[in-house]
Amino acid sequence: MVSRPNLAVLSDFSIDEIFSNRKETRIGTPFGPSELMYKVKFEDLELFYLQRREVEEEIPTQRFNYRANIWGLNKLGVERIISLNYFRAINKKYLIGDIIAPNNLIDFTKESIQTYYEKLLIDPIDLNEPFCSELNKILVKKSKSSSIKIWKDGIVACLGMPRFETKSERKMFSIMGTNLINVGISPEIFLSRELRMCYLSIGIIWTKSQVLIKNDDKKPKDIEEALLDLKSILKQNLKRIPKRRSCACYLSE
Repeated sequence: MVSRPNLAVLSDFSIDEIFSNRKETRIGTPFGPSELMYKVKFEDLELFYLQRREVEEEIPTQRFNYRANIWGLNKLGVERIISLNYFRAINKKYLIGDIIAPNNLIDFTKESIQTYYEKLLIDPIDLNEPFCSELNKILVKKSKSSSIKIWKDGIVACLGMPRFETKSERKMFSIMGTNLINVGISPEIFLSRELRMCYLSIGIIWTKSQVLIKNDDKKPKDIEEALLDLKSILKQNLKRIPKRRSCACYLSE
C-alpha cells in the first residue's frame, strides 16, 4: 500500500531548506485547480508543503483559492494542517519578531467564502477551540526548545484584505480582547474544520499597528532570527506528531 501523508504545512514565508525530495502536485477540485504544492520529506517523514506568498505575489490575498487548496489537501489524505503565519500586533506588549501561537479568533472577513456547503445544511462545526489542542500541545506547550519563547495568549482579528485597521476598529478590537491581526487564517481554518481537519497556527509578529510603531521605544527582534527559531520548532517537533489523532477536531456538535 502506498503511504499517504496526513500532514501539511502551509506557510506565509519560505522554509524550503528544511525539506527534501520536492515533488510538484496540483489537484483538480470542484472549485478549480489547487495552487501548486509539493510533496516533501523531512528526514523519513512525508508531508505536503505550500508556500502561500509564492502564489500571492500574483494573486491578491482576498482572491486566493482557499477552497481549492483545502479541498485538494483533504483529497490527498491530509488530516492535519500547520499554518505558519505573519501577524500584525495591536497590543504593545508584543515585539516585532516575537513568535506566537494564537488560541482563538474573531472573524471580520466579508468577501471570502467560508464553506463548502452553500446550498446544503450540515451539522454545525464545533469551533469553541478553533486551533487543534493536540497539535498545540506538541508544537507549543511541550516544545523541547525551552530557550525559544512562544506567546500562547493571542486572539486574532481576521480581516478579509491586507490593510491597516482604522482608529475606531483598533479601539473595538481592543475592547473585544483581540491583540493580533491576520489575513488568511479565515476562511482557511473554517474550511479545514468543515472537512474535519486539524488546524494550528503559529507565526511571527511581522509588524505592528501604525500608532504602536510611532510610539514604540522597544527594540524589535531580528526577523531572520525569529524565522530560524520557528524552523527550529518545526524541526524538533514534526516527527513527534502521532499518525492517529486523539483530538476532537473531526467531531461536530
